[in-house]
Amino acid sequence: MVHRSIFFFFLTVLNLYASDSLRGRPAGSLYPGSDPMVFGLDDLIDIPLPEPSPLYSALVITLTIPRDFLPFRSSFALLICTNLRPRYRPDFRDYLVDRLGSQILPMSQTFTIRIPLTNGVRLEGLRHSWDLTPLPNPRSGNLALIITPIEKDLPPNSQSFRFSAALRLLPGSHGGVQIRLPQLNPQELAGVKVRWGNQTLPWQDTLYLLPGRQDIQILDSPLAYENLPFEVVAGTIQEVTLKPLETESVFVWDLPAESKIEVNGVIVPVGQPYKVSPGVYRISIRFGGTTLNRVLEVSRPGKFVVSLEMDLKIDGN
Repeated sequence: MVHRSIFFFFLTVLNLYASDSLRGRPAGSLYPGSDPMVFGLDDLIDIPLPEPSPLYSALVITLTIPRDFLPFRSSFALLICTNLRPRYRPDFRDYLVDRLGSQILPMSQTFTIRIPLTNGVRLEGLRHSWDLTPLPNPRSGNLALIITPIEKDLPPNSQSFRFSAALRLLPGSHGGVQIRLPQLNPQELAGVKVRWGNQTLPWQDTLYLLPGRQDIQILDSPLAYENLPFEVVAGTIQEVTLKPLETESVFVWDLPAESKIEVNGVIVPVGQPYKVSPGVYRISIRFGGTTLNRVLEVSRPGKFVVSLEMDLKIDGN
């Protein structure tokens, strides 16, 4: 009779993605990298799904099973569900769920469940593991994990069994790099392009690249930046701050040779670059009987070309 009830149960629950009723006791949420969660039978573990990202390929849940549970393992099943809908009212413990799968735990104190986050993920064989198919709809809600009885005759100490679950993300096919150009404002960043390998893209502060050595190049920027080689690691995001090649500020004059220039009251030769520190400068230019006065604030390194047309034009390059 015992074998028949188990067989009937699996005829029901192994129909993947079927909706079914589930009763469980909410026990909290499990996050990647958090401390392992200790739980008992019929405790419902909530597993929030990460945002889709090329950084991650699969969820990996590691269960630790008490030794005294193993002789009774065939009386219990592990269920993985999604799309939980409370029945009657939200605070009830009864749910309608979409069941991703169920499994009797192995004769082992450690058991691994791997759930691909996208199609096309290939998982290497692992002993005492359960590999599910990719999620049919990653946006259908969090996952839930529960160990529940499938037999009526249970050991008297079954409610004392304590399991633990830990969660991590399996690295995906890409690594990330966050680029920082602190000298540029948002308007200037909007015109910048980023190049690596043979690809050039409009500015974005986070790039997802294949693992290995990469070389980032900044194009169409008001400042010239160094090219930075670095190593991309799958599943991680690195922050990279690029330094401008210009480390000092210089006024360069694109003016007739007979022009007279004063910077903050100091006469400056028209044919020589004039080094300045960050600050506010009053520039006076006399040419052909006309005097033009302007104020220029220098807040970053770079070459500032001052030219004379119908009016004073100051460009930072």
